[in-house]
Amino acid sequence: MRGNQVDYQRHKTFWKDGDRKVRIAEVATSILKKSNHSVDDIAARMKINTNERRTLRSYLKPAHWEEERRPQLLDLLTQATQTLFELLEEDTQSVWGCDTEKRKLQSLLAEMPPGLVDKAGGRAIGRYDREHLEKIIRTIPKPSKEKNARAPEFPHLSPRFPATGAAELELGTYKLMIKDESRNPTGSHKDRWAWEKLIRYRERIEEELNSASSAAAKIAIPVLAIISAGSAAMALQSLLQLYGLPSLRVLLDSNSGRVPDELEEKLEAIGAEVRRANLDKEEISSDALFELFGCRPDFDIDVTSRDADSPFEQSYYDWLTYEILALQPDYIFVPVGSGDLFANIIRIIESETNNNKVPHDRLKNARDDLTGIHVMGAKPKIQRTRMTKLWAKFTPSHEAIEKKVDELVKKETLGAHSGIYELEDIHAMEALDKAAAIELNTEPSGIAGVGLFLKLKDQLSISASDNIVAVNTGWLNLGR
Repeated sequence: MRGNQVDYQRHKTFWKDGDRKVRIAEVATSILKKSNHSVDDIAARMKINTNERRTLRSYLKPAHWEEERRPQLLDLLTQATQTLFELLEEDTQSVWGCDTEKRKLQSLLAEMPPGLVDKAGGRAIGRYDREHLEKIIRTIPKPSKEKNARAPEFPHLSPRFPATGAAELELGTYKLMIKDESRNPTGSHKDRWAWEKLIRYRERIEEELNSASSAAAKIAIPVLAIISAGSAAMALQSLLQLYGLPSLRVLLDSNSGRVPDELEEKLEAIGAEVRRANLDKEEISSDALFELFGCRPDFDIDVTSRDADSPFEQSYYDWLTYEILALQPDYIFVPVGSGDLFANIIRIIESETNNNKVPHDRLKNARDDLTGIHVMGAKPKIQRTRMTKLWAKFTPSHEAIEKKVDELVKKETLGAHSGIYELEDIHAMEALDKAAAIELNTEPSGIAGVGLFLKLKDQLSISASDNIVAVNTGWLNLGR
């Protein structure tokens, strides 16, 4: 017996989508062609009888599908999907060159509702042997709770403070210090965000390890999902792949020109599961995101920046902010997409200004008085923009950030020019040309802060002696 009638109904519901039937049949055919295995080998691993074996062989031929064919045996497809994935995981000697097929199996497994399979398909749905999971946890560096410049934690393979340098950019009588985040591992400031996410993920995995029964053969851990313009997904999936953790579920924009096809290909090449949707049509909730990927709403984790207050509560860019403040700026120009970086900067300035204790160790090179710094963010003015990483129709955190800026300007904690400004492409492209002259790796989104300076420099009372810092948040390096 493979299950009960309730199970049959659940399998029938899942496989009634004819596209799924074709997908598993095509993947199975491709794997068997590339290996020394046969359908009989798969059936033997599944431990099914002769009649079931015959049915499975028929199921795995796309052209032979009949919609009402013995629906009570559709659980064979579920088992076959899992078994094929396990085959690719375990039998690397006789099965090779099947990376694409493996990703397709991962996609099917991720779409299955919880409990549809008895055992999990490895990283596809986040189940691990205890010993293997403990080994993964030990390999992820654990940062000190006492953050200080003498014990930096980023980049995680070669920690240093500051983690990235600054380049000089002369624009007429002005000299800008460009904080260059393109020097991070995957080329953008999102590497810092991804590192912080990994640390929090590590903590959650430890919780699952500690709460699991010592007799449990497999331990389930959450999978992560995100709506991304590219850089955040690339940075986080690179870390998940490095440590052998479940594949990131990535939702990209389907609108023309927003996200290049090369990005989807690159993400899939490093193990992410990728889908697309029209992100202008409606705001996609966490539940909707989970449903798209077959995730478990009460267990898996949406790492998309959504909550209006989250940029102020999460210090994803605290180290970067202290590195910026060490440059002793009077003006800070920064791109604004999700708003996390901008919010972290003003939050830390507020915190350190109100701090009556000994200044934070990471402030040792900063100016004594942090009040009055003008923090200025650049966001695209129009939807059809070259600053594609910054555009989003739904930006729940921006209103809260602007409200906080108004509060801090009134208190004179921030300079009077602080705020988020709209930026036209012409200024972003001019900034891109200026960056190219000093060989910065960037793109219109990454260099938008310099674009905002170029737009407003004649309207602001900036003197040649003012320290101007612009953050180059980097670029999406697709190896082109």
